[in-house]
Amino acid sequence: MDMEGLVLKNCRLKIHRILTIIVVSVSMMLVTVIFSSVLVHADTISDSSVQTKSNDNIVTGTWGTAPWTWNKLTNEITVGGGIAGPVADRPWKSGWGNDHTGHDQIYIKKIIFNGKLQLPANCSYLFPKLYDLTSIDGIDNLDTSKVTNMSGMFSDDLSLKSLNLSNFNTSNVIDMNSMIYNCKSLTYLNISNFDTSKVTDMRLMLGYNSKLSDLDVSNFDTSKVTDMSGMFDNDENIKELDVSNFNTSKVTNMSRMFAITYFNSLNLSNFDTSKVTDMNHMFYSASGLKSLDLRNFDTSKVTDMSYMFNSTMNLTDLNLSSFDTSKVTDMSYMFASYPSSPDPKFTNKLEKLNLSNFDMSNVTNSSAMFSKDSNLNTLILGKKNKFVENTNLPSVPTTDGYQGKWQNTKGPAGNNINNGNTYTSDDLLTDYTSDRAGTYTWSKKSNDVSDLKDLYNKVKLSISYSGSMFNSQPGDSMKYKDEFNGRSMFGALDYAYNSNNYDELIKVMHDSIKKTHESICSLQVNEAKAKELGLNIDQLKADLVKDSVPYDYSQDNDIDGINKQLDSFASVRAKYNKLVQEGVFDKSDYWTMNK
Repeated sequence: MDMEGLVLKNCRLKIHRILTIIVVSVSMMLVTVIFSSVLVHADTISDSSVQTKSNDNIVTGTWGTAPWTWNKLTNEITVGGGIAGPVADRPWKSGWGNDHTGHDQIYIKKIIFNGKLQLPANCSYLFPKLYDLTSIDGIDNLDTSKVTNMSGMFSDDLSLKSLNLSNFNTSNVIDMNSMIYNCKSLTYLNISNFDTSKVTDMRLMLGYNSKLSDLDVSNFDTSKVTDMSGMFDNDENIKELDVSNFNTSKVTNMSRMFAITYFNSLNLSNFDTSKVTDMNHMFYSASGLKSLDLRNFDTSKVTDMSYMFNSTMNLTDLNLSSFDTSKVTDMSYMFASYPSSPDPKFTNKLEKLNLSNFDMSNVTNSSAMFSKDSNLNTLILGKKNKFVENTNLPSVPTTDGYQGKWQNTKGPAGNNINNGNTYTSDDLLTDYTSDRAGTYTWSKKSNDVSDLKDLYNKVKLSISYSGSMFNSQPGDSMKYKDEFNGRSMFGALDYAYNSNNYDELIKVMHDSIKKTHESICSLQVNEAKAKELGLNIDQLKADLVKDSVPYDYSQDNDIDGINKQLDSFASVRAKYNKLVQEGVFDKSDYWTMNK
């Protein structure tokens, strides 16, 4: 090969090497670019088709067949028309935050739908936890005709202010659980055209929307709903709510349905509660209600009524006359006031409560049932009431003319009882038995002897009945004239009553019963008769000494003390009247002798 050919060959080799190096370099650069692109987006982008434009602040992609654009500068996502993909691939799905916390994209402020978009059947949690989302534009473009699940759809959108869903086709929706839940900034919501004829679950559907002041659900078809628990829970700014047309015939759970609300009134007259088993916290802290008529409620299947009317602080009229509580096991805190607040303004205003029809035979928990209900002054109790654990019924005041006790003022049939037995709050319910059924009110101190008329007559009769043991009537005896202002016991009783001297009458009743009771000790055993009947004479004498000790009323209030004195004397009097009639004891001259 000549020199010229050799040079040419070397040149070709060099050119080939240079071209090879160029090709390899370009290839490596392309791989680097592609790999870099994958690294940039692999942890932030869904499975939808996505590409990054030259401006890194704009991200585009598709959701199903619908194109979308994310403007990072304005924090807006625009979605075009088409058929949406699954909820899991939504453009604002989890992981799209700079912090990569796993929460939904908290930086999105607006979502815009600018074309008709058909949503999938399952739209559960489609827009949840978009904490900065303030508006959704073009929501009318969403075709929801095929949607069956809207549970959690807008839940926890804390900044969303307005939501007009008037064009939503909900005719196939079955689940609306937590659909518009905890949207704390929401002030406008239109769901008045919802077709809810197939919905079975409405629990927490509209709960915790604390700024919402107007809500129209009057046209809701709830004929298939089984769960309404927490449906309006914490909607504390709504004053009027029309649920009068609700068909609740299939509902089994109404727990917390109206909890922490301020409705001025509730018309529940059409509610069919025949299948409901859980009513716990149903009206808890429904603080706007002043009256509640539940006469139509069928509670025959309810097992839990705990906290049901707890902290309904403005309620003054509560009609529970139709309640069947035969299956209820839990009534804890049922009527209690706010447990943690000492402020009187948080104390329930309810003054009267009628539980006479309550069958509490299956109740296992009634703890704190009346806790802090310091205004409750009338209780109507029934024969099937049963109170287990401490109900924390507040003590009756000893101020404002009250004497710190509950007094039985009416029998179970509503008949008046004058000077009925009195009880402390603890004694009334802790030891409650069916024979105490009746009406109980705060016992008042009185200065009018007419309030003592029945008791006064009762004392005179008791003394008269003891006359058969003596040769003269104790009540007419002047034996203790010095202690009764120159009068007999009957004379002293009549004088105090006729002169309207309340305190004196109380004193004379105490003293006259005491002295008559003590006088039984004057009876003498007829030993011959006792031996004839085979009775132990020494035992008869010992029993007489013991039985002649009257009841010590020093620890009781006036009325209680007199009633207990009478009860004690009645049993002793009956015993010795019989023994005197049988001749075991001779009649005594105790009341015929001077003191």
